[in-house]
Amino acid sequence: MYQKLNTFCFGKKLQQVDFSNLELKINGQTIERIGEGCTQSSFKFVGIHLDEFLSWEPHLKHVRGKLSSANFALSRVKN
Repeated sequence: MYQKLNTFCFGKKLQQVDFSNLELKINGQTIERIGEGCTQSSFKFVGIHLDEFLSWEPHLKHVRGKLSSANFALSRVKN
């Protein structure tokens, strides 16, 4: 059975930590890291997009996109 596993480390933006040689495995399956310089910079947890700095930036970017799309749809059907 395949399960998708992800991990990320909480930290401050000013704190520089090198994760390039970090590799976590469980039963031989590599656990993907989420954060800056990775394939994913944030993930969705209970409806909120989180990043490794616990900032609101990824969530606001997602909500801004949804609002922009809804605003466009409303402007198209107003007449």
